[in-house]
Amino acid sequence: MKLEIGHFSVKDVRFGEKNAFADGILTVNREEAIAALNKDGKLKNVSLHIARPGDSTRIIPAKAAAGVRYRPDGRCVFPGYTGEVAQAGSGVTYALDGMCVLGAGLHSWQGMNGMVDMSGPAAEMSPYAKLINLVFVAENADPKEDVPFICAMSSGMTSLLLSVPVTGIVSEKGVLTAELIMGGLFALLGLVVLLFLRESPEALQLAPYGAGEHSVQKEKKKLPPVGKQVVLLLGIAMVCAGFFTYCSWDNFNLSAIAAGYDVVFVSPVMALNGLMNMVGKPLYGVAADAMGVEKANLLYYGMLILGHVGVVCFNGISPLPVYAVAICLGLGCFTISTVGPPMWVAELTDEAQYASTLKKLQSCCTLGGLCMSPLPGMLADATGSYTGYYLFCAAATLLSLLLVNGICKKQRRLLHDQGPSAAK
Repeated sequence: MKLEIGHFSVKDVRFGEKNAFADGILTVNREEAIAALNKDGKLKNVSLHIARPGDSTRIIPAKAAAGVRYRPDGRCVFPGYTGEVAQAGSGVTYALDGMCVLGAGLHSWQGMNGMVDMSGPAAEMSPYAKLINLVFVAENADPKEDVPFICAMSSGMTSLLLSVPVTGIVSEKGVLTAELIMGGLFALLGLVVLLFLRESPEALQLAPYGAGEHSVQKEKKKLPPVGKQVVLLLGIAMVCAGFFTYCSWDNFNLSAIAAGYDVVFVSPVMALNGLMNMVGKPLYGVAADAMGVEKANLLYYGMLILGHVGVVCFNGISPLPVYAVAICLGLGCFTISTVGPPMWVAELTDEAQYASTLKKLQSCCTLGGLCMSPLPGMLADATGSYTGYYLFCAAATLLSLLLVNGICKKQRRLLHDQGPSAAK
C-alpha cells in the first residue's frame, strides 16, 4: 500500500457558474453543490455560505467539519461513509489546504453542537476560524426526525410554564381549586391520548417508521440474551432512580419553603427546574455520543448527587443553594430515568430483547417512585426538615450509578475479550 497526497493551497473560495480550481481560487457552483449534498432528498432549506477568517460571522450550531479531499481515480474519499466499504490508505488523493466544509444545523438538539467565531477573541480558540469555511446549512425534511427530541424535551414544559400560575391559584383560590384545574388538564390530555394513540402503526393504516429503510440495528453484532441477574440488578438501579425522579422533583419546592424561603421566590425557581429538565435530556444524548454512556452517566449522576447533598445548604437567606440544586436536579432527575434506560438497554441487548427489558426497567422506576412517595413527608414531620430524605436520595443515586456502570462495563469487557457467547 502506498498513499500519495497532493496538496493544493486555497487562497479564496467563490461562488460561480462552473466548479473549478485555478490560481489558488476555488469556484463552486452553488446549485450543483446543494444537489450533490441532498441527493436522497432527506434535507430541506439547504443553503451554502462562505465564511472567511476575519469576517464578522458566527457559525452556530456547528455540527461537523471535514477537509476537502478528491481522488482522481474516482474512488470515494471516505469508504463506508460516503461510498461502499473498501480498502483505504492507498493511491492518490488531492487535498485542498486552507479550507474546509463545515456543516451547521438550525436546531441545537439535533446531535453535536459547537460554535465558530471567524473574528474576535473567540476566533483565537478555534482552528476553523483560520480556515476558509464552505458552510452547509440544512434541516431534516421529515418532521418525524424531530419528534423524539421534542417529546423528550417537552416533559419539563409543565414546570416551566405552570409553576408560577399554579402558585398564584393556590394563593388566591386555595389548593382544592388548583388541584381541580390540574386534574381537568390531565383528563383532557388523557382524552387526547385515548383518541389518537394506537398500539401499532398498522391500526392507523400507516407503515412503521423506518420500514423498508436500511437499519443499522440489523447489522449490529448479535448479543446474547441478558440474564435474570443482570435484569434484577438494573431493576434495583431503576427503583433507586424512581426515588429521586419523582420524589426529589416533587418535594423540591416544599424543602425550600420548609428551610425558610418565601413561596414567591420558590415558584419561579421551579420554572428554572423545568427548563433544566428540557435542556438536560438532549444534552445527555450529546454527552453519550461524545464520550460514551458510562462517562455520561458519571456526569449526570454526579450532578444529581451534588443536587441532593446541596439541600443541606438551604438556609432561608441565600438564593444560590436553591438555584444550584434546581439546576442539578432539573438536569439529572428525569434525564436518567427516561433517556438513560433506552441507551443502557441498547448497549446490553439485541433488538429481540430490547422492548421487553426496557419495559421492565421503566416499571421498576415507577415502582420506586410509588414506594418512596410517603417517605419525604414522614421524615419531614419527624425531623422538621427534608434534609434527611435528600441525603438518603444521594446514597440511592450513588448505588444506582454503581449498578448501571458496573453492568455496562462488565458486559462490554466480556464481549471484547471473549465474544458474544461468553457474555451469557
